[in-house]
Amino acid sequence: MYKELYARFHMKPPRGVLFYGPPGTGKTLVAGALASECSQGERRVSFFSRKGADCYSKYVGESEQRLRALFEEARIMQPSIIFFDEMDGLAPTRSSRHDIVHASVVSTLLALMDGLDSAHDVIVIGATNRIDAIDPALRRPGRFDKELFFPLPSHQARVDILRVHLRHWRRRPPDSLVQQLAANTVGYCGSDLQALCTEAVLCGLRRAYPDIYSCNNKVKINLSTLMIEERDFQAARGRLVAASQRVLCSPVQRLPPQVRPLLQGQLDRAQEQLRQAHPRAFLFPQLASRLGEVEAGRCPALLMAGEALHGHTPYLAPALLHHLEHLPVTVIDIASLFEHSARATEEACIHRMRQARQHLPGVLYLPDLTSWWDLVDEATRAVFLTLAGRLDGSTPLLLLATAHTQYRDLPSGLRQLWGESRGEVFVTAPPTAEEREAYFKPLLLGRALAPPPPPAPASAPASSTGGSGSSSSGPPRRQRTSPDRDGGLSDNSSSSVRLSESDSDHHPQGVALDQDADDEMDPNEDDTDDGVADVREDDDGDPLRECVSRLLSNMAGGVHGGGGPYFLRSRSRRAGSGGRSRSRSRGRTSRPTSVRTARSRGLRAASRGSHRSRSRSRRGRSENSRDRPSPCQANDSRRPEEENAGKQTSGEARPEDEEEVVDGVELEVHVDRAGLGNLLRRVVRVMADRPVRALEMLHASLAGVVAKYAMLTDRRDLVQALDSVVDAYQQQNQTRSPSTPSTP
Repeated sequence: MYKELYARFHMKPPRGVLFYGPPGTGKTLVAGALASECSQGERRVSFFSRKGADCYSKYVGESEQRLRALFEEARIMQPSIIFFDEMDGLAPTRSSRHDIVHASVVSTLLALMDGLDSAHDVIVIGATNRIDAIDPALRRPGRFDKELFFPLPSHQARVDILRVHLRHWRRRPPDSLVQQLAANTVGYCGSDLQALCTEAVLCGLRRAYPDIYSCNNKVKINLSTLMIEERDFQAARGRLVAASQRVLCSPVQRLPPQVRPLLQGQLDRAQEQLRQAHPRAFLFPQLASRLGEVEAGRCPALLMAGEALHGHTPYLAPALLHHLEHLPVTVIDIASLFEHSARATEEACIHRMRQARQHLPGVLYLPDLTSWWDLVDEATRAVFLTLAGRLDGSTPLLLLATAHTQYRDLPSGLRQLWGESRGEVFVTAPPTAEEREAYFKPLLLGRALAPPPPPAPASAPASSTGGSGSSSSGPPRRQRTSPDRDGGLSDNSSSSVRLSESDSDHHPQGVALDQDADDEMDPNEDDTDDGVADVREDDDGDPLRECVSRLLSNMAGGVHGGGGPYFLRSRSRRAGSGGRSRSRSRGRTSRPTSVRTARSRGLRAASRGSHRSRSRSRRGRSENSRDRPSPCQANDSRRPEEENAGKQTSGEARPEDEEEVVDGVELEVHVDRAGLGNLLRRVVRVMADRPVRALEMLHASLAGVVAKYAMLTDRRDLVQALDSVVDAYQQQNQTRSPSTPSTP
């Protein structure tokens, strides 16, 4: 576009540009966009796109003829751009492994690119993700003058890409969700993000229309009501594998939320130390305007040294690389050195160092430096020290390493690469008391006090026990059940399991807890007294049946065979909810089936009026007093009349334990709060000067104990069980060094 500029200084303009980088980063897209941007106004630029394999033919000399015809057409239609995608397939490295056809094509391409003088407005662009496979003769000024690296998108770039793909959605996700997706998609390229949005739409479609893949006919979809939610994006992310992760595992990783209270402070200190030691613009682009150009005699370097269990190799260094994700990372570790059995370790080291120089600016990452330093031979060590010593201040490359030992214990050759006096050594330390308290507090004062979760509905096949008169429409009927003196469930009790009207909206088929008076008893029903009221189901079946059965079983006998039972409170019925609650008494005795069937009709007809009167009186008491009566326990010996009388008392003092409403049933947790607080202080004191991995192991052991009590409401023994875990940990670590972990 500016030929007069080059003519004034008698210079030859660049004729070739090579795009390289991971697949899916937009190399082909940028080439097409470049041709469109150059075509402005009356100026039109011709664009010729060819794949690497398109130029080959099975006839001898035909491939070279196609290349000559392409360049001749580009000269005629100049100004023009010739774009070769998959350049490594068109011009591979000429060696004995390739036949004479590839060598002839490469020679022809070199001659054609040399023939592009300043009189022709033809630009050649090549794209590849294997730059090492291209013939070195092409990578010199005069042919491919410029080499542009396309890295994986950074956090802000991922946010912009997601917004581009979501801009045409009628109901776009909130910006907070877009930021969260960008933070959780480290290592995703542009194609991966596009596939993520597409898969999220399919997940939302499967969620809204679960029978769309099993139906033979086309399902009518109401697009106006189809919503793509956050769970759809999470499900889509679980289904996809990033293109970069299919080839190798990226070391870049965010600091996990589990250990963030322990290591966030050290990560901030490491970033600040690197910023003060090497204020380079390529490391901190957000500070480029203030930093300017800094001349240094050495390349930036940082060594994280400390005990093996301080977590700097699995957590701190990957988190630091996450903050430097705009830079490509080259890794030298045991796996990369011994990746190819036919290649010597010194050759693999040279290849990695050369690759790091090709991806500038970048990061050379050496995880657990001392692990492979003792495995390789003397030649590999000498090669590495020689190549690393040649990295001067003009090389925009960060030398980041971790060592599972102290700095003074490193070999003298490695100590020369990182100077402690220059601020290039970061010494890890055990977490402080505040960090340990923040780590264990959510477990001991959060999850330990949380109410039991609602029983998950099972998808087991339902057994139809109801008669032909059962209905599958309308709100679910209710049945009052409560523990009797023997630990079973009596009919005329004050406590009731009630399903709210919102539950009936989510489950339109419903679960028939009460049968109509004209229903027939199942002749195949078990006659044994199991202490649990029958929960009958409609003929169509519903997964909520198993949920209610499980809840009633927990009321009768406790959870996990030895814990306390669920404590239930009856809830008042909302005013204005139409219809009356129909229930009946059903005796679960050992009578023969015929006797039970004969007596059931009389019991239903005789007790219907008394049940309705009790239901009306209870609704009246609940609406007047709005009180919350004390829970009914399995070993309670009071009669129903005494319980009703006690529940009429208003202003009764509520217990100080935690309460929560789960599916219309209020669950009360009995736990020693003061004991948990003392236990938290003890754990913080016991784990002083312990490494991160030891804290993780103790946390996992305590979390296992808390999980066993998660389904119980009577957790009075929880503190004692947790204390025993801490005691066992202390006994096992009395003779151990602070850096040695143990499993409680």
